[in-house]
Amino acid sequence: MRTTTIHIDNIPDVNRLEFFKALGYLSTWCLGSYPYLDIYEDRTCGENSFVGCYRNEPHGESLYCMGMVWNKDSETYSFHS
Repeated sequence: MRTTTIHIDNIPDVNRLEFFKALGYLSTWCLGSYPYLDIYEDRTCGENSFVGCYRNEPHGESLYCMGMVWNKDSETYSFHS
C-alpha cells in the first residue's frame, strides 16, 4: 500500500488524459518498495513538469525521485530519474 500526496495547485494546460496517465504511472511505479510518494511541480525541468519523491517514512529522506516531463512536440509525458 502507498500513500500518495499531490502538491499541485492547478492542473496544467496540457492533454488531461496524458496528465492523468502520467500521474498514474508515478503513483504505481515500484508500488511494493516505497510506501510514501509526494508529487510536486518542478519548474527546473520546464513548464508543466513534475517530480515524484519516493520515501519509506511520511516526511523521511527522498530515496528515489522520478521526473515527469512534458514534451510539447509529442504532447506526452516522459519519465526521467
